[in-house]
Amino acid sequence: MIVDDEIIIRLGMKTIIDWGKYGYEVVADAVNGQDALEKIEKYHPNVVFTDLAMDIMDGLELIEICRNKYPNIVFVVISNYNDFENVRKAMKLGAFDYVLKLKIKEDDLKSILEEINKQFPADNKQNLEMGRIIRKNQQAIKTRIIHMMEEKTYVSVAEVLEELKIIDVSICLNQPFAILQFSIDDFDLYIMNGKISDVHLQHFAMDNIITELLSSDFVVEGFNYNEHELIYLIQTNVIGDYFVLYERIKSKFEIIKKCLKSYLNIEVTGVLSRICDGVEDIHLALKENKNILYQRLPGENGMLHMYNDGSRKEIRMIKEYIYNHFAEELSVEMAAKEVNMSRSYFSHIFKNHMKMGFTDYVNTVRISKACEMLHNPNIRIQEVSFAVGITNCNYFSILFKKLMGCSPNKYRESVLKKDELDVLGNISKE
Repeated sequence: MIVDDEIIIRLGMKTIIDWGKYGYEVVADAVNGQDALEKIEKYHPNVVFTDLAMDIMDGLELIEICRNKYPNIVFVVISNYNDFENVRKAMKLGAFDYVLKLKIKEDDLKSILEEINKQFPADNKQNLEMGRIIRKNQQAIKTRIIHMMEEKTYVSVAEVLEELKIIDVSICLNQPFAILQFSIDDFDLYIMNGKISDVHLQHFAMDNIITELLSSDFVVEGFNYNEHELIYLIQTNVIGDYFVLYERIKSKFEIIKKCLKSYLNIEVTGVLSRICDGVEDIHLALKENKNILYQRLPGENGMLHMYNDGSRKEIRMIKEYIYNHFAEELSVEMAAKEVNMSRSYFSHIFKNHMKMGFTDYVNTVRISKACEMLHNPNIRIQEVSFAVGITNCNYFSILFKKLMGCSPNKYRESVLKKDELDVLGNISKE
């Protein structure tokens, strides 16, 4: 397990070394000590790499708690140059070793892992093998379930939901969701050229990166679909509007694509399904995704989609107008006039089609655009608020938290910025 509040460090450590080569797998990662404790209980790691300086619960407190509760866990500290005093405290608490955060190399990690295996050979081998079997079985169950939903071979929806509950799936299939499918480009060539020698390990590495980057904005659950495809069920508070969802997924996809290329040297194509309202819709959604992927033209990759809006022309016109003029003053009266309808009739058909009122939809678009802007650390929160058409900054913060579940500042802290990706991409190639 890797514990660090910086996403760049977590991703870097996951991909800088072939963990399986040395008999290990990264079973989970965490953003602070409290998060780590919850995941330790669930995944039972026998080695934990942890940062020391973190909010909510720091690494020292994590080590101290685990020393009593999980005495068999081996801790390795991830430290900065100026953190030697805390490193010393961690070693006194029983930490096994430490690595410098900005100088992490494969050889350093290899040496530490080999030394751990020397000192705890029997326990480590047994625990690693048991953990590997549990995770493999769980993924096999998930693969079987996704194919069962695709082929509609289940007896009842309740049967599917019960099976998913057993393996602790986080997404709720009783609420609207979409399916994001990733396909490895030129997979056969990768296999022939020996670039992918272990498909299971490749999937594991891909899933770590994809889940890490998607989960900052969405509730996600990943499934191994086949040798060259991964599937993610996605839930979010903007799921009611396909257009807004697609735009958010598309911007996130570009980051994912860059990471997969930098860390794993693979190219992927993505396709976003129609919005599903339950288990019964998965069959058609996956069929449509497959048709889009298999019928695309040579060289056509990137982010594809199934646009299934189904709304009447007037509604589509207004949605497009809102998306292009979200920073301006918008009203129901203006919208109704734009499509030559009365205010009351327009409000009625808009809510009927969109399952939300006009103002709620405008706010959804504005907050979606704000999320994009918050990826830029040089733009102040107040500037973002004004740029999306909300002149009251307090109201902007309240609305943002209502829709996204956190403040604009917290959201900004959680996203991966482009300049950090560039730095990490360069480090991984050294």
